[in-house]
Amino acid sequence: DRTKKGKLLGEWWRLENEVLEEYEKNDDLINIGKTCNNLLKLSAEYRFWLPTDFQDVKRMIDELLNLGEKSIKTLSSLGDDYELALAYNFTAIYYGAGAWWIGGKKDTVKEAQLKSIEYSQKAVMLSEKIEDSWLSGWIHVIASMVQFLVTGNTILADEYSKKALKYAKITKDHGMLASATYWLSMSIMTLNMMEEDPEKRRKGLQTAIEVGQESIDYCQTILLFGGVTFETYRRMVTCLILLAQNATDIQSATKILDKAVEVGREAIKYTDGHIERRTAEAIGALMEALSTRAMVETKITKKRRLLEESLEYCMKENEILERETPFVNLYHISNQTRKVFIYAELAKIEQKKEKKIELLNSSLAPVENIIKLVAKDIKVHQLTWLSNLYGTFCYDLGTPLNELYSLTKDRKILSKCIEVYKSAVECYTIADIRSRVAEAYWQMATVYDRLGEGLESAHNYQLASENYKLAAEKIPQLKEFYSNYSLYMQAWSQIEQARHSHSIDDYDKAKDHYRKSAQLHEKSDLWCYLAPNYFAWTNVEEAENLSRKENPKQAKEVFQKAYEMFCRAEDSIKQRLEDFTSSDEKEMMEQLLKASGLRQKYCQARMLMEEAKLLDREGKYLQSTKSYGKAAQNISEIVSKIDTETERNELEYVILLCRAWEKMAVAQETSSAESYLKAAA
Repeated sequence: DRTKKGKLLGEWWRLENEVLEEYEKNDDLINIGKTCNNLLKLSAEYRFWLPTDFQDVKRMIDELLNLGEKSIKTLSSLGDDYELALAYNFTAIYYGAGAWWIGGKKDTVKEAQLKSIEYSQKAVMLSEKIEDSWLSGWIHVIASMVQFLVTGNTILADEYSKKALKYAKITKDHGMLASATYWLSMSIMTLNMMEEDPEKRRKGLQTAIEVGQESIDYCQTILLFGGVTFETYRRMVTCLILLAQNATDIQSATKILDKAVEVGREAIKYTDGHIERRTAEAIGALMEALSTRAMVETKITKKRRLLEESLEYCMKENEILERETPFVNLYHISNQTRKVFIYAELAKIEQKKEKKIELLNSSLAPVENIIKLVAKDIKVHQLTWLSNLYGTFCYDLGTPLNELYSLTKDRKILSKCIEVYKSAVECYTIADIRSRVAEAYWQMATVYDRLGEGLESAHNYQLASENYKLAAEKIPQLKEFYSNYSLYMQAWSQIEQARHSHSIDDYDKAKDHYRKSAQLHEKSDLWCYLAPNYFAWTNVEEAENLSRKENPKQAKEVFQKAYEMFCRAEDSIKQRLEDFTSSDEKEMMEQLLKASGLRQKYCQARMLMEEAKLLDREGKYLQSTKSYGKAAQNISEIVSKIDTETERNELEYVILLCRAWEKMAVAQETSSAESYLKAAA
């Protein structure tokens, strides 16, 4: 019973402190140290988990840090290494907790972090001298925690947790076994979250799940309700979600996510009647499991039910976090990000455009605050695993923002897209995960392209290429894969530069950039089939230049070459399409096929225009008029099918020119003043 437990622990705390006062009156140094250690140890196990108010937690941490410093100071002069090791160990816990829970200025947090690291390392050094399995076990449990939460050194955290588990098996202390397996599963999970090799990541996550289940079993054996218990459930859910994301088919992913929901519901049952700060972890676990399971659900009714239940738990978790952990930004960022994705999924199943927009606007309300909290937290807690996590959060926020833009065409949304991808780049760079840095730059490049900022887009494609190259060097077994992506990004950088050059009528430069893009595509095993498409664009730019220089005969011949090359490109894409099963890549290729068809029609229209110019020169004005009219009609048929506004405007301008030249040809044939006026208009 929580209330009864609270009263008993309150009475214990009062009596133990009275004992401490008596020892202090008698200057009994060894018992002062031992009593302080007892207060520190039992508070870590029981008392720390009782308060439901943030101010009570803060007050308790301050009290415990004072006791820890007193114990260290007292025992340092006595030569009792066992008790001194305990004092360092448990004081390290509270400095580590304080760095996360209390908030405050960066300098204050840094001081707490350094104290936690220093005291933990001193405890480890003393344990090596003492050779006591129980003491060494708990010291290595805490050392693992400190390395994970304070330094971010997941490799060292993994080593310490393995040593802790070795000692725990000797002592058969189930609390120690639960804690050691928890921190081991955490370090394994986190190391594999940052693993760029998919197969290694999958195997690592499966191991983390197995070790996490051991931790849950140990907790349940002794009905342990401390911090480890509910965090274990949540990390188990996280591991299962990550494993599902790594699955090769939807059926496997669904099965894994069903298990995640099962673990989340088990966590909720286990927390019944316990402190809300701990139940928040269980609520969060079930929320994440339900919302992720909803993403793969095909039945609309079930999908909606899963999302609505998840949203309910999301709101409950947020209430607890606001009240009890206001300064733990990680919790708030996780909660707010999950809320974004729940609303975004609800938007997907809405039929009405207005309702979709309303839900997406609701979902994206916290985005600015998320970016702000992320920027603040990665400066305070400079941890690679945290930066990787935040990078994923920020990167994934781009999806609902892009969906909202596709519905509203509001360019302000694209500016927000760039912000979230910039945050992702910053976070992934700190974590040194180059493939994900590259992906974030890639997405940023596509957004700049939509904004019509070709040079910025080209710059980001180049940065994506450089980071894919670094990823190829970092992971030899994926060198060929990432090298292909590096070439692809270089090619797109050239395409964007070509488009920019075209926009300022520098057709020679545009032609050179398209040629380089085609040559880069030729070098790529994955995208060599696209080379004819960009060689065709090289011909288009050359023809445009010839046309502008009033060389219609050659322009017509080169537009004919471009037309033939676009036909070849279409055949190349169709052949490749037969080999692909990925829905995303099929969609991309179908769009390319559509674009290739439109380019063929454009080239045919331009050949008619150049033919009309030649007829003009020969004085065959009526024939010229027909060619201009047909060219204008052909281009009019493709304008509405072009995606980008800039290109539509350009085509509409060409149509106007055709119509003007058509009227001019009529005027020249008839010498009609009215026709000249129409041409001028």
